Amino acid sequence: MADPAFVILNNQIIYNDVLSWYLNDEVRKMQDTQEQPTTISVKVNATDQQLASELFDHLELSLSTAINIFIKKSIAEGGMPFEVKDPFYNTANQAELQRRFNQLNCNQSGQSQDN
Repeated sequence: MADPAFVILNNQIIYNDVLSWYLNDEVRKMQDTQEQPTTISVKVNATDQQLASELFDHLELSLSTAINIFIKKSIAEGGMPFEVKDPFYNTANQAELQRRFNQLNCNQSGQSQDN
């Protein structure tokens, strides 16, 4: 069976010659960046560095490789590759804040509220 003349990627038809050119270009870009590494400095506390190093060692990754994976995934995603949440904004805290605001508003207006 012959290879199809095109593939569908993200609901778009991409012809094999275009796909081949794109993949070769991406490989070339990756090789270019691998040949010209740069150094960045990241400040973390010693405990976090130790725990992260142990975690990534267990996964057979260096801390540098893990950070590079994070950076490349962030670029590919166009943002953080995971959802960043502040536990303060969880449902229970928000309900409690709303209850307190309601109570405060009722107290200021001279009404009482039983909750």
